[in-house]
Amino acid sequence: MEKDEYFLMVNNSLRRVRDVSMDIKRFMINKINWDDRLIAICGARGTGKTTMILQHIKERFGLDNDEAIYVSLDNLWFKTHSIIDLVCRRTL
Repeated sequence: MEKDEYFLMVNNSLRRVRDVSMDIKRFMINKINWDDRLIAICGARGTGKTTMILQHIKERFGLDNDEAIYVSLDNLWFKTHSIIDLVCRRTL
């Protein structure tokens, strides 16, 4: 992965976490075992899945963290790369 692409994804994640409102939390946020290594959240568009994930990252890891990153798998970068590519880049 190009450095610029990686930093764009990291900056996008930091911006989205910073900007998410904590005023209203989704009811499912306390029903998910956030300690699982992989969590899949399925549902219709516009039902709050992304908001819930961003709120969790903000609450658990804070605004200045290097432990969590939010990426959307519909990002065009994933058309030619896998999540494994992202993980490998993140661990370097």
